[in-house]
Amino acid sequence: MKEDDFSNELEVFGKEVELCMRYFYAYRAINDVLGDDTKALNIINRTPELWNTISYALEASFFIALTRIFDRKSKTHNVGRLLQIANSNIDIFSAKALEARTRKSSANANEWIGEFMRDIYVPISKDFQRLEKYIEKYRNISKTYITIRHNLFGHRQQLNLNGIHELYAKTNILEIEKLLVFLKRLYDSLLILFHNGRKPLLRPMRFSIKTIRKKPDYYTQLVHEIIIQQTQSFFDLLSLIPDGQLT
Repeated sequence: MKEDDFSNELEVFGKEVELCMRYFYAYRAINDVLGDDTKALNIINRTPELWNTISYALEASFFIALTRIFDRKSKTHNVGRLLQIANSNIDIFSAKALEARTRKSSANANEWIGEFMRDIYVPISKDFQRLEKYIEKYRNISKTYITIRHNLFGHRQQLNLNGIHELYAKTNILEIEKLLVFLKRLYDSLLILFHNGRKPLLRPMRFSIKTIRKKPDYYTQLVHEIIIQQTQSFFDLLSLIPDGQLT
């Protein structure tokens, strides 16, 4: 069924985005916190091989996951395929289809379905074309990182140290943060459209590691904010170990 195809593709996309955010924000949060906490840095430097392995694994996993999201192959799960399914089967977002889905998922839908349906938004092709423009913008940005994946983490190319430095010199932390949060906002907008009939808008979301560390939201359900908070908490606890107990 068309609805099942979209629902399954959306679920896979959401999981891929979450993994990508977990890998990147964990990798960056570790480096960011240790840059401010000399004691914690000195402690983990006692086990450098472990932390170098963790760092490499997170970094490699991020590049690989990001490449999957922006893959253009027609038979793979990727963001382009997700939008193509949505725009080609726009009738799955009709009022009739939404009401049928809602009734199927709720035993007492008759009690509130009328009020719920009064405020729904039925999308048109321009809505998905607008989202596609955003995707193309970030797809172009992702090319730098996909190149790194191909050369260093996919198929190991014969690059010297200068060649590797040249690849990384083109990267930008703020750019990656905005890219990942865009993907999460895109997922949320399509999920809310499909299940609640709300216009697919890219709603505001924090992306800066430094901002999130400075003003943590302890009630958040956003995985990247939780990762940052838990990283901070771990190293805060590590720094509480008395110097005399460190051997």
